[in-house]
Amino acid sequence: MRLINQTESYRVFIFDIDNTIADTLPSLELNHWKNEAERIATLPIFIKMHRLLKILYSNKRNKIYFLTARSYFSYEATYTWLKEMELPVERDEIFITRTAEEKKEIFKEVDLKRLNVYYLDDLAYLASKNNLLLHKDLIEYFQQLSEKKIIKFFGINELEEFIRKTK
Repeated sequence: MRLINQTESYRVFIFDIDNTIADTLPSLELNHWKNEAERIATLPIFIKMHRLLKILYSNKRNKIYFLTARSYFSYEATYTWLKEMELPVERDEIFITRTAEEKKEIFKEVDLKRLNVYYLDDLAYLASKNNLLLHKDLIEYFQQLSEKKIIKFFGINELEEFIRKTK
């Protein structure tokens, strides 16, 4: 995460929400929500991610988007949650896909070579209670883009280190 610092360069940041900026796993393990909107409304944000987002928003040369795999019906709840986290997000900066695999397709449609893209996504999902699995093929795809210097990808390992690091 040290690569993300203040700069005068134009940068595009694409953040996943669940398990990347929001501590989502505990809410998925509980099954007492009336609906998805109620569950989303209760999500806590990782403090370090909130600070990072605030810093990034303070630089007008940064453009921030949110790309998350959720039900399309959760769009309004997602937008409301981001606003309640005091993030100055606009509606056209939120993209919801039905599956994580669709994220790859979105990246294929964008001319990434002319953009300075930072992509932060754990690419993990809860298969069953206490069983977190990784989208290994997607992680490999985004790591390859990062190795080719097409994007800068921060996956589950970098995110965990950043979120949990005490210093």
